[in-house]
Amino acid sequence: MIKDLTGIDVEQNKISDYLSRKFLDLHGAKLNGAYLSWVDLKCANLSGANLKGIEITKKQLEQLTVIEENE
Repeated sequence: MIKDLTGIDVEQNKISDYLSRKFLDLHGAKLNGAYLSWVDLKCANLSGANLKGIEITKKQLEQLTVIEENE
């Protein structure tokens, strides 16, 4: 059991199921040390994100779309 975003104890799979159906606005969130293995970030807007020190495979890197900073 873990506490969800409201502080209520719930099972991890219930949180994962809920988040798989909802869009989250994490603007300004601190995700230092977040465990994001197998997270689906398809269509995620990472503009302005501090990605220093992230670990990424070459295959994952090839899936990214690089845009100009002013877009």
